[in-house]
Amino acid sequence: MTNPEDQGAVQSEVMVVDDNPVSLNLLSEILGYDGYRVRACSSGLLALKSVAERMPDMILLDVRMPDIDGYEVCQRLKSDERSGKIPVIFISGLGEPTEIVEGFSVGGVDYITKPFRIEEVLARVRTHLTLRNMRKELEAQNEQLQQEVTERKQAESALRESEAKYRVLIDNLPSIVYRGYADWSVDFMDRKVEMIIGYPANEFNSRIKKWSDIMIEEDIESAGVIFKEALKTNKSYVREYRIRNRAGEILWIQERGRIVCDQEGKIEYISGVCFDITERKHLEKAVMQREKLNTLGAIAAEVAHEIRNPLVSLGGFARRLLKNHPDVPECKIILQECKRLEEIVSRIKNYLTPVEPHYRECLVNDVISDCVSLLSPEMTQREIICRLDLDPKLSVIYADPQILEQIFINLLLNGAEAMDKGGILDIKSFESDLDLHIEFRNPIHNSTVKNPDLLFMPFAEGGESIGLPLCYRMLRKMGGLLLSTQETDYIAFRVSLPKTVKPVPEVTGEAVKS
Repeated sequence: MTNPEDQGAVQSEVMVVDDNPVSLNLLSEILGYDGYRVRACSSGLLALKSVAERMPDMILLDVRMPDIDGYEVCQRLKSDERSGKIPVIFISGLGEPTEIVEGFSVGGVDYITKPFRIEEVLARVRTHLTLRNMRKELEAQNEQLQQEVTERKQAESALRESEAKYRVLIDNLPSIVYRGYADWSVDFMDRKVEMIIGYPANEFNSRIKKWSDIMIEEDIESAGVIFKEALKTNKSYVREYRIRNRAGEILWIQERGRIVCDQEGKIEYISGVCFDITERKHLEKAVMQREKLNTLGAIAAEVAHEIRNPLVSLGGFARRLLKNHPDVPECKIILQECKRLEEIVSRIKNYLTPVEPHYRECLVNDVISDCVSLLSPEMTQREIICRLDLDPKLSVIYADPQILEQIFINLLLNGAEAMDKGGILDIKSFESDLDLHIEFRNPIHNSTVKNPDLLFMPFAEGGESIGLPLCYRMLRKMGGLLLSTQETDYIAFRVSLPKTVKPVPEVTGEAVKS
């Protein structure tokens, strides 16, 4: 966090609206220390009254409040011409996908989730305040141009300045700006396209490549349906689909566009922006997976407890029956089924055993190399090559290296089993602003994995699936995530670890409250 004395006094005023005093005080302290003037409100009604008296530059708005919720507060603000341009960032307890989508639909520009990450909160606030200030500057410049239109030279100079500031605005938006046509071709593509998907902008601008060329084929039709519906209504649309970047990785894109037609109703062009929402999609998937596992864990613990006693009695009676009637085959069947149920109960008990990480400084690349070396004889026997692509500048993190070793070995063995015999297993390490990532990618011979949503579900009969659920659970304990993605002939598992790790309390039954 930057000390306000080092960066100069920041005069922007941010309103924080939250009925939770702890969250309200924490956000006020974070923003105040960074130099913002903070106006705190403990309810939606107080916030609306305060905004009517004096407009803030930005509002951080909690979704769930007792009097009126954040969505209604945002709708009222956006319906008022004076307050409609104030950027609203929603505060979400769990980052639920439905909450996030509804927040955008009522006019929110972004969202932050609890527990707060200080640098993330400040980064989002700074970005949207910068965009707001730049829009205000552009509006002021446009007014000035209209006043100076009679003086040609001054007007041209002001126009060039306005265009330069517009380019700064485009370059700072976390998106790809474009102008295109109904056949997916474009004649203006923001140069940030190369940074996000790897292809140079001139390949699209020269129409050598169409946007549909990099889209996943089955998503093109559904995106086209949304486009046709927009033509029948207000010509604006929002659609989400997948693309394949230059490196062959699948990314999720959210496109917000507007169709411009001539007087006869024919399409002239489409203008819009594309956002990379891959991380958001991964987060949504992880949240849903976590809730499933929380529910399953609670049910499994109760089932294991309730089954054990009658199962012991049933097994005892069956053995007595077999002793008195050794020729009755049904007795042996009962004993076999009892043994199978006892194994399932044991797997449940092993899965629910508490995990207690011991944190220390950890070089993840070293752990990966040690695991690959340890399994080298088995991989050689299977004719599998482990191809490493490890970022040498990877940050040092706090984690439990023994638990990481157990997770990596499980994922390496899982990949080897899926490959049957022979092939290349790719292991890659890299990092983003907040997290460190390790990806295990291997070919699969059966084309598709049956029920991919069940990969992290424990207690499958036979015990084959216990490795991945245990990896998922151990990573959650260290504040990390385990996600899977499947391509045509490949499957990839991505381990994500926060650069700042805090122990995560075990959640088994009661739902997490925001």
